Amino acid sequence: MTIPLMAGQPGLVQRTAGNKRRALVAVLTAGGLVGLIVGIGLAFLVDYVDPSLRSRQEAETLLQLPVLGEIPRTGRGVAA
Repeated sequence: MTIPLMAGQPGLVQRTAGNKRRALVAVLTAGGLVGLIVGIGLAFLVDYVDPSLRSRQEAETLLQLPVLGEIPRTGRGVAA
């Protein structure tokens, strides 16, 4: 059953400052969570499709060739 509203009648739900604030907080929270989930998903996707070789063994296995040289890893700020 629907209740017809006439012009000038208040709606069933009164909009108060508290309701608007709760709605704003809910929308911002939901948006933040969705953004966080999408960001984490994109980070995993970028890592998954990254074509770089990370180790000597990975290069030898993938290319089926011996590795002739290797650039050693150094710590941050440490000279080679």
